[in-house]
Amino acid sequence: MRRIVGAILCSMVGSLLLGSVAFAAGMRPGEPKKANKIQLTLARNWADQGVVNDTTTGSLSLPAHHPAATTDACAFDSATGGGKLSATVTGTPDIKFAIKMTGVTCEGVNLCLAATIKLTTQGCTSADPMGCTAGPTSFDAILSAANLCCTVTGGACTLATSANAAFSPGCSGAACVITAGSQVNAQILDSGVTHGANRAFSSALFVP
Repeated sequence: MRRIVGAILCSMVGSLLLGSVAFAAGMRPGEPKKANKIQLTLARNWADQGVVNDTTTGSLSLPAHHPAATTDACAFDSATGGGKLSATVTGTPDIKFAIKMTGVTCEGVNLCLAATIKLTTQGCTSADPMGCTAGPTSFDAILSAANLCCTVTGGACTLATSANAAFSPGCSGAACVITAGSQVNAQILDSGVTHGANRAFSSALFVP
């Protein structure tokens, strides 16, 4: 479980887009030479469509529900707000990840990284040469419990750490949660930031 938790930390950054993070060339075929960085922007999270009572306009007509409902009181100041999630694979190996937000309206609260991922790795009890796949799984609660969070101060919230620093500080070799040769591929299905039990922000694109 600790290896799975560590590997998902690159998932902190995922969203409306799909991403893969892979390292340690070798046994499992079909992986890229390099897929070592994800950087995504954040936007306010909105509730899923309820009972259909509306339709989007324009050339793409989709069933919808109004009024749009937010999932948390935290928001961005529309004049100054913005945020990014990022994750980078290093040669240690490790996964560095960061969150940087400004213009956040909920002063003093803790905001935590969140993600839903599908994880494929060579670290499997079966020792199958093709590896094994776990998920998709929500790791929101795990990341919050690990205190992968920042406190909003002056409208800003920043966090910078790594998988091994967060889950196995001072580790070396096989004692680390991210180890050479495990060929971790973390497909990011959704990611963002939680406020308590609520998803406050999600990685997304916003067209003004």
